[in-house]
Amino acid sequence: MNKSEFTKKISKIRDLMRSQGCGGILFRRQCNFSWLTGGRGHIGFVGDISCAQILVTGSSVFLLANEIEAPRLLEEEIPPGLGIELRSLPWYSDGLLGETAADITGTASGKLLADDKLENEIRELRTSLEPEEIGRYRELGISSAQALEGVCMSIKGGETEFELAGRVSESLWARGIDPITLLVAADDRTLKFRHVVPTENRLKRYAILSICARKGGLIASATRLVHLGQPPKELLRKLENTLQVEAALFTATRPGAVYSAIFQEAAAQYAKAGVPEEWKRHHQGGLSGYVAREIRVTPDSAGRVRENEVYAWNPTITGTKCEDTMLVLPAGNECITHTGGYCYISVEYKGSVLSRPGIFVI
Repeated sequence: MNKSEFTKKISKIRDLMRSQGCGGILFRRQCNFSWLTGGRGHIGFVGDISCAQILVTGSSVFLLANEIEAPRLLEEEIPPGLGIELRSLPWYSDGLLGETAADITGTASGKLLADDKLENEIRELRTSLEPEEIGRYRELGISSAQALEGVCMSIKGGETEFELAGRVSESLWARGIDPITLLVAADDRTLKFRHVVPTENRLKRYAILSICARKGGLIASATRLVHLGQPPKELLRKLENTLQVEAALFTATRPGAVYSAIFQEAAAQYAKAGVPEEWKRHHQGGLSGYVAREIRVTPDSAGRVRENEVYAWNPTITGTKCEDTMLVLPAGNECITHTGGYCYISVEYKGSVLSRPGIFVI
């Protein structure tokens, strides 16, 4: 993150403060820490709350951290030159709680609001990406997809789901990417469950591997399918139908489109495939960014697509799944997890032709 990007974000936050009539906003969530700094505010992967807080007032920006975290954050996670002032206390003190943050800095005037009280408003700011973020997202998308596909193209029969997840994790870590979600299903498990956390189940013929991969707070999602030997025709037919659903979602996700209308496009394709109830068995994905799914789109979602947002759709038909991460740009949509190095299927939808990942055959 550079000073220009940081300044633009702080300016937007101060506009929000004025609209809310408050003297400061305290950012405690991990996603917001990364959005504001480009760094990692987590220690463990699970949990929404950052290990430090960012307080934005009308005139200053403060890092509120205990004496364990402050040196590391300043040296490794927060770029120099942003003008963030440090306020730290011993780790055994409770003085960094939100209600006393204004007293610690001695500068905040007016009421202080925490980010969880303004989640909808802050999400609006967080998910509209700056040009610098788009550049970082493109790099993350390609690198994370290459890590996933490299493992898929080297799979061997007899590997456990745990081992496959471990290999994907190793490949992501080697690229400086946090593997925050790793789903692996082999053979019969692909037919039973949608959120397939890995097990000791050993691969015989067919596997589905999914990732959510995080770097600098941004998250890329992707799924790839692999088969040892020629896949059955029924599996290929299911994938073709799933890709039609995905094509409907991709094509409909344009600036100004209402979420519920996008969902109906997908639902129509499920019905056309003869599985009208299939969408009820798993969420279809939605808005992404600093949270894997900032919004999960439902039939009743009222939001609208905006330029410079990122979406990760993940339609499924039992035994198959499609998932990639796409930027919504003024000139068109861009799939940032498309490497060009996998196997692909041409999918036609409403006059457009999309090149989509197929089942890699070993």
